[in-house]
Amino acid sequence: MEMTLSKKILVVDDEPGICDIVCLNLESEGYQTECAQSGRDALAKIKAANPDAIILDIMMPEVDGWEVLSHIKNDPATRGIPVILLSAKSEEISKLLGFQLGAEDYITKPFSVKELAARVKVALERSGAKRAAARQPAPSPDGGKIMARKGRETIFVDLASIFFAAADRNNTYLHTNDDKYVLRRNISQVESQLPQGFMRVHKSFIVNLAKAGKLFSLKRGSYLVELNDARRSRIPVSRSKLAQLRREIAGQTAP
Repeated sequence: MEMTLSKKILVVDDEPGICDIVCLNLESEGYQTECAQSGRDALAKIKAANPDAIILDIMMPEVDGWEVLSHIKNDPATRGIPVILLSAKSEEISKLLGFQLGAEDYITKPFSVKELAARVKVALERSGAKRAAARQPAPSPDGGKIMARKGRETIFVDLASIFFAAADRNNTYLHTNDDKYVLRRNISQVESQLPQGFMRVHKSFIVNLAKAGKLFSLKRGSYLVELNDARRSRIPVSRSKLAQLRREIAGQTAP
């Protein structure tokens, strides 16, 4: 049997019998387990124990599974923990909501404990793969490329050709001198893929520092950076990023 003792699974369900049977079967597969029988208890144990995966019931009094899931996925410290929803709700709308809130899987009651263990294993493998990918060194802005889309076509865009990236809800647009491409990821995810030489200057914008020019102040506390593309695009700069951007631009232009 594969050794999985280092993996901690938190099982959250207000029915003690379900907690017990799920934990017993997961332990037989080599996992460490802990039970929480309320949403409040779950949030406290997540913070204290930092589990590797969470099996979460939806229908609980006071703090239900939806609220717990929202807390998990809105906290940068816990959003990477895979969550498998376990619920008597089999309606498609409930499943869609679960996935929209960030759940990795959704299993309806009654369920097979063997299937649940298999789903836990898959969720942990996916989570491990994501962490490994995040640790890979970013490509050089001189020779690297990033995969994006233009219409239905997949394009490998040269990083050096990108002037700025702009957020639009859950999509991010990469702007070159004469074109733009879309990534179906939010700007924080795109930021993690970009190498040194790109800077998040605003909550919705990343600029290629090699393409940055003058800084402008429209009014007190409101700033723009002008890029040297054909349109002379002007990108808003957060006040908190202003000093760092000035230093970066000065470094780019120093002899």
